[in-house]
Amino acid sequence: MKFLKESKFFYVLTILILIGLVIGIYNWISFIFYPFEAFFISLFAPIIIAVFIFYIFLPVYKLTKIKIKTDLIAILITFFVIALVLFFIFSTLLPSLFQQITQLVTLIPSVINEIISWIEAFTIEYNISSADVYQYLYDLDISVTNIVTNIIESLTSGVTSILTLTIRSAIIIFTVPLLLFFLYKDGDKLPDQIVRIVPSQYEDLALDLAEAFHLNASNYIGGRVIVCLYVGVAAYIIFLILGVPNALLLGLITGIFDIIPYFGPFIGAAPAFLIAATISPTTALLLTVLITVVQLFESYLVTPLVMGKSLEMHPATVVILVLFANELIGLIGMILILPVYAILKACALVVFNYINENKKQQSI
Repeated sequence: MKFLKESKFFYVLTILILIGLVIGIYNWISFIFYPFEAFFISLFAPIIIAVFIFYIFLPVYKLTKIKIKTDLIAILITFFVIALVLFFIFSTLLPSLFQQITQLVTLIPSVINEIISWIEAFTIEYNISSADVYQYLYDLDISVTNIVTNIIESLTSGVTSILTLTIRSAIIIFTVPLLLFFLYKDGDKLPDQIVRIVPSQYEDLALDLAEAFHLNASNYIGGRVIVCLYVGVAAYIIFLILGVPNALLLGLITGIFDIIPYFGPFIGAAPAFLIAATISPTTALLLTVLITVVQLFESYLVTPLVMGKSLEMHPATVVILVLFANELIGLIGMILILPVYAILKACALVVFNYINENKKQQSI
């Protein structure tokens, strides 16, 4: 042990070997943890949805609680506001969206034909062999057809899949309100409950960690909703001005995808770009330029103003994290990676500050 303390290299090497042994042992006995994994997977979606809704409507709850001192009434009023928002979405937005989805589906063949015609004109103008282009389009059509076929087969694989989807949807529908109720009712008491189960010397650290988690989660989730709303409304106005059909649906898609930083607005605006390209190349170019301007305003003005400096991240860090999360988990990872990173970063800073303060006190 004394040798390990004197040699940092062997100390680090020993730690790495022990970590490797732990991972190896876990792989050997991983079947023991299957019930815990199933429990976590079943509750993951309801918890994530409940936490997002909790922080989105937390200002409503706090304002109501200031006016009305009773927790139960404040929670009921908050639930009433959530119900009003859902009613507005289902009664006003969804019918228009379904209508525009139908129009968009009927528009897809003409969009594809226009794109093919544009490719043909491009190959003729620049003297490019069309045989390779047609072969590529043919292969693409086959691959797309195979993908669609696989999706349809997976969706219609049997009654078991339908029952599983129904059960999971029911779990989410009935679990999320229950989780929301306890989050609003006992959320303020959670730090005190954490303090009770940690040793007395770590009480201050536990409280600081809970505060850092709450502050960063609240800033990110609440701020991200406002930023997505800004992008969606701005995109909707741009599509209306440019005369792009189904502007409401395309603006909503752009706003939703903005939850993915940097890449989101461009991914969400891709369907609008394809439709704009069938109108005219100028329209598609203007759409690209205006969406880029919206994204720049979001990155350098709206996001810092709404979220504050506590969540500032270097653009290179954001891009690396998003690409890594996409490769590791997919779309869900791209959505969750930044709030998780922001929370972990804040908690790590709290721990480092705690360690440094303890060292200073010990040296005095």
